[in-house]
Amino acid sequence: MEWLWILAPLVLAVVLLLPRLQRRQSEAPTLVPALLSPPARQVFLQVQQAAGAHALVLPQVPAEALFQPAPDRALPALDLVLCDPHSLKPLLAISRSPSRALRQLCQSAGLPLEALPEQELDNPSTLPLLLAPYLGDTSAPQAQHGHLTNDERDSLFDAIQSLNRDEPVSS
Repeated sequence: MEWLWILAPLVLAVVLLLPRLQRRQSEAPTLVPALLSPPARQVFLQVQQAAGAHALVLPQVPAEALFQPAPDRALPALDLVLCDPHSLKPLLAISRSPSRALRQLCQSAGLPLEALPEQELDNPSTLPLLLAPYLGDTSAPQAQHGHLTNDERDSLFDAIQSLNRDEPVSS
């Protein structure tokens, strides 16, 4: 009779777990057709075009990935985050409808947050005006950290060329 107390839970476990195991084996993972919905993709492309080479545009960034320590409660992902293309430092967060908690979190961390309702995208001049303060002066050539200006590159190239000439080395 004691074997019944041992066998009954085992049979119950098999009966309950077998359908789950069969379902997992039959449900092979599939790739999503696109990471962004068509409207979100359109916004992404417009912001990417407006930012040009001055910022890297990242879509659907979880709030937990941006802030240390991570927020206590779950927040929706930010629609877009513009980052410095070299350091990947976040410059601007964009959300179509930011919550109050998300606004407070960004403000306390010093990350500018802009709301970008879809109706504002109908005017092509809206995005460059919105992004300009965060991208700096894009008209003046500036050396980025780790990158040479054209003049610096030219003088370095000339110095290397002079080393390659068949000139005697003075000792």
